[in-house]
Amino acid sequence: MASYMICYDLYQDGQQYEKIEKEIQKLGECVKVLRTTWVLNSESSLYFVKAMLETVTDNNDKIIIVSLDNKAACLRLDYSIEKWLREHHFELE
Repeated sequence: MASYMICYDLYQDGQQYEKIEKEIQKLGECVKVLRTTWVLNSESSLYFVKAMLETVTDNNDKIIIVSLDNKAACLRLDYSIEKWLREHHFELE
């Protein structure tokens, strides 16, 4: 299983954030850590995740998907998010 951080900016007025959020949730276990930032654990490849998110975004939207090594440093995140990260094998510093 791989872990990814997904960050995105949707630029067109009236964006449907629910579409991309639902697509991320379909790809595996995930937690929303910031407004447009998620951590995803998935059996899918990095390239498959990218391809699936491309289907629910516009041509001017920006996305970055980063493969993680399961180490993280957090600042002022909600306890429930830190708990999720620990439960999904992240070593928090």
